[in-house]
Amino acid sequence: MRVLIAEDDVTSRLLLTRVLESWGYEVTATKDGAEALQALQAEDAPRLAILDWMMPGMDGVDVCRRVRSRETLQPPYIILLTALGDKKSVVAGLEAGADDYVGKPYDPDEMRARLEVGRRLVELNDDLLEAQQALQILACTDALTGVLNRGAIVKELEREAERSAREGVPLGLGMLDIDHLSSSTTPTATPPVMRCSARSCDAFSASCGPTTASGASGARSSSCSCPDPARGS
Repeated sequence: MRVLIAEDDVTSRLLLTRVLESWGYEVTATKDGAEALQALQAEDAPRLAILDWMMPGMDGVDVCRRVRSRETLQPPYIILLTALGDKKSVVAGLEAGADDYVGKPYDPDEMRARLEVGRRLVELNDDLLEAQQALQILACTDALTGVLNRGAIVKELEREAERSAREGVPLGLGMLDIDHLSSSTTPTATPPVMRCSARSCDAFSASCGPTTASGASGARSSSCSCPDPARGS
């Protein structure tokens, strides 16, 4: 896992980099708060960060505040590295958005243990996010065909109807009834039925344009909403 470190002292930065790499981490080293903030706001930002509190310009606490001000589903786990061990300073750092802190000079075993806690929490957050996304897909997908289900199509239609009224653009709705499809929904016929329904939805969408949403609205029917029929024709 990648770890970002922000340390303005060259010697301390190099030593911490070597220690982290010896533990199997991939290190992104930065020399000040501004550089660290830029790296943490990147699309492929490291998920773990060790920030020195006292740095010229933007310090570690400032970086924490700015990182936490951005909404993201995959926030970094931030450890503040500080010589300020009094309770008031610790509370200030945690309130700014730090997840943990390690005192200077740091104990390698303690640092490694706290990083391990951060790694586990990051991985847990990723697992929960993946499960949530999977549930969202299942909630709007027809189990038989794999396309949007009736509920998802209704929500899409409501959303497009509101947009159509707001922007004054036309909205089209189409229904496709497939004869004898519902009588074919036996265990042995399921794969052909799935392919037939899915391909019907694809063909339906293709004929109406790239802005079309299509799905299964019943056991043997498909429907689609076309936000701008004129543009799709």
